Amino acid sequence: MRKPTLRAKLLRSGRKAAGFAALGIGIPLIVLPGPGTPFIIAGLALLEPEYHWAGRARARYLHSLRALKTAGERAWRTRK
Repeated sequence: MRKPTLRAKLLRSGRKAAGFAALGIGIPLIVLPGPGTPFIIAGLALLEPEYHWAGRARARYLHSLRALKTAGERAWRTRK
């Protein structure tokens, strides 16, 4: 098995730092005015190669957003 190079270690650390930073920005923006959802999705996508839970969380989050969109469209149609 090969030993990871310095470049690979730096890229991996940078991806983790950027992912956690995006989550740290996105989570408060859910309740504060701002685009929280893109930051959360991007953060989870960056963390997905390293952490299995990030992939599951991203899939659940996207599924919830689609369900919310469908419910909103259905409510809008019945309102007319």
